[in-house]
Amino acid sequence: MIEILKNHWWAILTVGAILAYFVVIANKISGFVRRIEYLEKRTRDERTDISMLLASNFAVLDGLIELGCDGKVKAARDKLDTYVCQRH
Repeated sequence: MIEILKNHWWAILTVGAILAYFVVIANKISGFVRRIEYLEKRTRDERTDISMLLASNFAVLDGLIELGCDGKVKAARDKLDTYVCQRH
């Protein structure tokens, strides 16, 4: 057994180096996966925030229209509605 190790030390070191390289690559991939998961969660949160802002904008514009502010307010509401419908 010792004789095999003496004759093939270079092969053992090569296999060790390859294994170490795979560990480094696996850690990098794991970091990329964590980063992608973080960005996906952040995107979902931002979409929720945008949805809340859009809902509040529609409520404000509808309230102004009910108070009698037509013209530019109605046009802005229609424009926002068209934009949202085109995006989704």
